[in-house]
Amino acid sequence: MNIRTNIFKISAGEYMRPLFMGFLDSRWYVFVLFILPIVGLSFWNINFIYVALIAVFFVFPMSLSYVYFYHAFSPECVEAIRQGKMEFDENGIRHIYTNDEFEQTSFKEYSWTDFSNYEFGSKYIKLYLKNSKHGLLIVPIDSFESDMNNKDVRNLIEQKINLL
Repeated sequence: MNIRTNIFKISAGEYMRPLFMGFLDSRWYVFVLFILPIVGLSFWNINFIYVALIAVFFVFPMSLSYVYFYHAFSPECVEAIRQGKMEFDENGIRHIYTNDEFEQTSFKEYSWTDFSNYEFGSKYIKLYLKNSKHGLLIVPIDSFESDMNNKDVRNLIEQKINLL
């Protein structure tokens, strides 16, 4: 069984959204530990409210921009947001990259053992790479030629990616 998608392109924002959520889920306590003493100190001296505002509106956005640029230039991100199409079969996934004229420029093949996890959403299928901390492939559900192909890919992914 060989299932193909139409040509699609993932925007950087769509790719970075799950990475931001993962970053905040794993490091939320850093932000809380930073703000809590400032809130407590603001009862002692009102000027600490300014420090809290600076932290919320300057320090936190700068830390998120650091995360963005740290991951935006990683090879996984560059490969994931390039225009292309995907082919799914029993051996794995072939990500075929295309240029603006929709001509094939290169490709990358992934074995099913390269993936550690998957998520089926309402708009996307997310496939998390095993050897990369924040690498993932995002496949838009509307890129499939038919709903039957979408269901076949879901079944194939559930069979091939073993969640332990």
